[in-house]
Amino acid sequence: MPDRLEALIASGAQAPLGKFTPAPESGHPLIVIYRHPVEALCDAPWQVRDLVHEVLIEQVAGLLNIDPDTVDPMFGRFRHGGS
Repeated sequence: MPDRLEALIASGAQAPLGKFTPAPESGHPLIVIYRHPVEALCDAPWQVRDLVHEVLIEQVAGLLNIDPDTVDPMFGRFRHGGS
C-alpha cells in the first residue's frame, strides 16, 4: 500500500500506481505496482493489463534513469488514447 495513502486521497492527489527502490548494497532492486489504484483507473480487464505495462515501463525507466520511450517506444499509448 502506498505510504500516506489516506492523506494523498484527502488532498485530491492521485494515488501512486507504483514505485521502485534501488538495489541495496547486497541485493536487488524492487519494483512495486499498487493493484487497487491501477484497477480503480480501469473499466475493463484489458485496460488493467495495459496500465500495468505502462507503470512497469515508468518504474524500469526510473530505476535505470532513462526515458520511458527508451525502454518501450510505444510508451504512453494507454494514457494518451491508444490501445
